[in-house]
Amino acid sequence: MKKLFILSFAALTAFASCNQTGTTTDVSQQNLPTAAEDSLAGTFTSKDAKSVKLLNTIRLFSKQDTSYLSDYALNFTLKLMGDTAVVARGPEGFAAYHRNLHSLFTDINFSDGNTFTYNLNNGENWSAYFGECTATGKNTNTKYVMPVNVWVRWDGDKIVYQGDMVDSKFANAEMAAAKK
Repeated sequence: MKKLFILSFAALTAFASCNQTGTTTDVSQQNLPTAAEDSLAGTFTSKDAKSVKLLNTIRLFSKQDTSYLSDYALNFTLKLMGDTAVVARGPEGFAAYHRNLHSLFTDINFSDGNTFTYNLNNGENWSAYFGECTATGKNTNTKYVMPVNVWVRWDGDKIVYQGDMVDSKFANAEMAAAKK
């Protein structure tokens, strides 16, 4: 009986120790930076001049109207978020990239989506578009619906960097069909 009592007591002690919670620390005691001290904090808004300009650029691209190139800096770079390589440099490189996309797809349209501009405390200004693109493949005649996220970084009123998040399988399918 004594052994059963000791065994039960040991099991109860082990169970109780497993249920103890660790010491909690009040976040306010951790000397977190204030919003003014946090370089990546800031403000964001929608329908400001930069986010409207980004949406207009996307719409002009779909119409093959290159007048949007005046918003891109000479030192502009484009990356696709699934890769680390620079896809295009400068406004003319960006235009060539877009011509290539238009050689693969027709009826390119973008949803109104959501656009925002983020003004960070470190001085950086970013705008983003979250929406969908619909297009028809010129080689497969397939109608695609693609989620698209576009991030651009501004230097004054010029776009110096763009990161596109889009599934490349659609373009890859059209390029493969073009080779046949």
